[in-house]
Amino acid sequence: MQFFDRFINLAKADAHGVLDSLEDPGLVLKQCLREAENELVSNRSRRDELVLWVEQLDKQRDGLVKRGQTLDEEIRLSIAKEAEDLARFSIRRLLATQRRREEIGEEIRSACEERNALETRIAMQDAELTELRQQVEDYLARQRASEAGCTSSHTDPEVGHFIREEEVELELLRRREATLAEEVSQ
Repeated sequence: MQFFDRFINLAKADAHGVLDSLEDPGLVLKQCLREAENELVSNRSRRDELVLWVEQLDKQRDGLVKRGQTLDEEIRLSIAKEAEDLARFSIRRLLATQRRREEIGEEIRSACEERNALETRIAMQDAELTELRQQVEDYLARQRASEAGCTSSHTDPEVGHFIREEEVELELLRRREATLAEEVSQ
């Protein structure tokens, strides 16, 4: 049995190796870039939803504060008129209003914490995405250069352009000739 298990594992590993060799690294990198962009868009969307949710909760809480003030006035008036049943009814409503206002406050706090965490994650993902884009562009440019028959290339980090070794050698020859021509003319 162990032999067959090993054989099956070896066949699976070989199949995975074949599939890996069939994948174009450029396409895989582009797919990773798209997935990173989609995740960033999703996080921004969730952040925006949370902002709207907090605004709605704030409005509800403001409405409950006004309702609490109205109920408080009703309770004072009921007590002044010695209508205890009406005062009890208003007190029940006031207590329910206060509890709901506290619940909303907790929901706001929780939503704000999630929003702040998303803000931090979005900032990190945005920086990582910028770096990933540059890496993908560099890789794809190197691939294009190697497909064009270049033996090697170099990227100037300040400018971001790929320079083939052949271009460097030609420019060196031109400059040597120019230097020789200047020496001869003097």
